[in-house]
Formats: sequence, C-alpha cells, structure tokens
Amino acid sequence: IPSRNGTSPVDALKVYFKSRYCPEQMRLVTFGPQKLSEQLELVSKAGFQDLPKGVKECAESKRSFDAPNPFPASQMGKSLLVKGTEAIGTIWLHFQMPPLNREYKAQPLSYFNYVIDYGGENSLKQVLSDNLGLIADVGMQEQTDSTGTMCMMVFQTTKLGFKHSQVILDVFFAYLAAIRAAGVDMELYKSIQDMVKLKWDWKQQDDAFETVSDLAEAMTRLPREKLLSGDRLIEKPDPELLSSLIERVEPNNMNIAQVAPPEVGDELLKDSGKEIRTLEYYGAKYIEQPVAEAFPNLKRWTSWMKGTDTKQIVQELQESLKAAGLDAGDVQLPPKLPGKIEGVPTQVPLDHMKLPMLMTKMRGAQQSATEKLFGPLPVRLSLELPSDKTLVMMETPKNKKEDVWFRSGWTMKDPKVHLAVGLRRMTTELEPEATALDSVRFHIYQQLLREDMEPKLFDVTQA
Repeated sequence: IPSRNGTSPVDALKVYFKSRYCPEQMRLVTFGPQKLSEQLELVSKAGFQDLPKGVKECAESKRSFDAPNPFPASQMGKSLLVKGTEAIGTIWLHFQMPPLNREYKAQPLSYFNYVIDYGGENSLKQVLSDNLGLIADVGMQEQTDSTGTMCMMVFQTTKLGFKHSQVILDVFFAYLAAIRAAGVDMELYKSIQDMVKLKWDWKQQDDAFETVSDLAEAMTRLPREKLLSGDRLIEKPDPELLSSLIERVEPNNMNIAQVAPPEVGDELLKDSGKEIRTLEYYGAKYIEQPVAEAFPNLKRWTSWMKGTDTKQIVQELQESLKAAGLDAGDVQLPPKLPGKIEGVPTQVPLDHMKLPMLMTKMRGAQQSATEKLFGPLPVRLSLELPSDKTLVMMETPKNKKEDVWFRSGWTMKDPKVHLAVGLRRMTTELEPEATALDSVRFHIYQQLLREDMEPKLFDVTQA
C-alpha cells in the first residue's frame, strides 16, 4: 500500500491526472435522433472548443504504458494454486506478448484463437474432453493495450482432469509443438480472413450505447477511415508477425494458475507443504511456487517446443497417460491441426432474401398480428411428384399427414443456412402426456447427440 512507504496516493493521482487527462487526449462521440448538423451545433454550444489546453506533457503524450515492462522475465515462470469458489476447477496459462493494438491490419490473434478453439474431430478440445475426459472446455482469451498483450489459455477441468493437470498440459504443449513445427498455414490464415470479412459484411446492428463507447475508444488508436473495420477485418495477413507470436507461446514465458473447487482446495493447499497465503481484502487462499517445481514436465515441454521428433513426443505422451492410469487407446496424439476453412462464399445470392407477396396471398386472408411482426407464416408442403417428376410447392390438403413446411425469405440478415431438425417420439392419439422422467431422459439424449455430432459437423459449419 503506497501510504506505508510514505507515498501519498492523492498527490500521485493529481500528478497522473494532470499529465494524462487533457482536451488534446479526449475523443467525443455523439448520437441521437437529431441531424448531424444539429448535433454539431449542440457540441459547439456546450463549449467543448473553448476548453483550456493541457500541459505540454499531456498534449504530446503518445498514450503508451510500455515502460516499465509489467511482465519482465523475473515475473514469469510462476505457479499459483488457489482455493476457488466454483464447483468446476480451472487451469489458466498466461503467456506475455508485445503490444498488438497497432497491428490491426494483420489481426494475428484471430489465427491463434481459431487453432485453440477448433472443435473438429481429433482436435485438442475433443481429445481432452471426449477421448480422455479431462476437461469440459478449452478456450483462449486475450487483452492487448500499450503495456503488452496478455494471452490466456483457459481449461475448464473435470474432477479427473484437475487431479491430472500435468497430463492436460502434456497434451497441450504437444499440440503447440505441432503448430510450431507446421509453421503458419497461409491457406488457413486467408480462409479466416475471408470468414471474418463475410461476418463483417453481414454484421447485425449493435446497441447504440455500446457502439458509441467502442468508437470513442477506437478513436484513440485507429485512423479515422478504419474506425468501423479496424478491429474486425484482417486486411493484410502477416505470417512473420504471427510466427514470432507463436514462438512466444512457450513454457519459459508462462505463468500458471490452478483454481481448485472449494471442496478439495483446502486439502490440496495443505498437502503442498508450502506456506498458505491469504490475498488481502479478498480472502482467497493460495500458494505460490515456481512452475518447474509445480510441474516437473516443464523441461520436457521446452524440449518439445525446440523440435523434438514427433514419434518421441507421442511415445512420451503415451507414457504420461499410462502413468496417470489413462487409456490412450485410439486417441490421436498429438491432436489434429485444423485445415483451411472450406466453402466461405465470396458472393451471397440475394434472389430469395425478401419475402414474396405470394406467400401471403396463398392464404387468401388479411395479415395476422404475427405476420405483421415476423412476415408470412410458412405453408405445409406436398411431397407428391406430378407427372413431370419435378417437386413443386403446393400447400398440402388438411387430410394429408406430411409434415414439411416452407417459407421463402430470411428471418434475419445472415448469409448462413440454418438447418434445424426436430426429433419427436412417436405417439398415439390417446397417449398420455410424457412424464417428467421421460422428458429428462429425452433432454439428456439430445445433449449426448449434440456432443457427438458437433465435432463431426464443425468443419462443414464454419464457413
């Protein structure tokens, strides 16, 4: 606490405010129902143009906080074991990277985010969750500003997984070694660029307050012509920059935090034999030790990242799994790397985007309140083929039992096709309503089916 070493927080805050907060560093964004000319007039009447100038130090500041380095080498290589408050355990890996807020044209972390979040068959996510039962999910988070970029890998573990945290990291670093050995896949990078562009072209309208806030922040670092697209589009893929960032995702540039479920947290802290500390004001109990001490396989991971032969990595992985009592079986080791995203459209036909009036006229009635809000209701189709063997859209007579419905036109501005399949149990006319137990069983079946189908469909649903 500053006051303990004779520093006045109030005086320091006054100095900081004077050197950082001045009209020259301010950005103003307005929005409202008025015309732009009227909004500008309101700004002028408010007197923003007459605000006194700030001190030279503030006016000429480049708004950079890169010095001192918040994470020098002495602050890396640390491991925390924390007693958490949630039922599920988590493992956080922190890798420190240089500032990337000026690298908006390349958006290098979009590539890395995709290869970590990839959920196809034999992916990192499927191997650790479905095949080994060690995690519920894995994802990447990042925060970049002028101080640097914090890249976080987050594993939500099962009880078995938290017990074998080192095995999770064995598989993860084997996967990273494969990424590094393969180099930057430019076909994948460019397909991510195409996918991001498609999403940008069809972006849904944002909330006004959120948009204004984002624009005000973006104005502090992006050129005017890039305010809307700078943080979203990949204008110029940079494989050299991306490769340099991949090099930084390595064991010696890492901090680890294990957050244990509360029912096992106290026991794990006690069994560690280390001094148990309590975080002031928050009451969180934790122990701190070097990563090399908490995870003896650190040297092995470092060796893998330097180019160990894949066969040797697989052999050592299998030994690690066997020692933990886990059956590798037919598990792909290391996990599969994603390939190019296939089928990203460059042109989306708009022929059937709007709802045709024919759909309303087919009913021969005035639009209902529902139709006025959401457009014409779908019609039930006949699947009978006429003599020319061409399927036609004819409304099914009421005595027919076909259950196929069709409505032309889009319900949302989205270039993707949304296919929904409804599964229903066969019932008789007088059969009683399903019991609560049957409903729960059916819900569990739906969840299991989704878990099984998602990896199989991942590659074909990304574009």
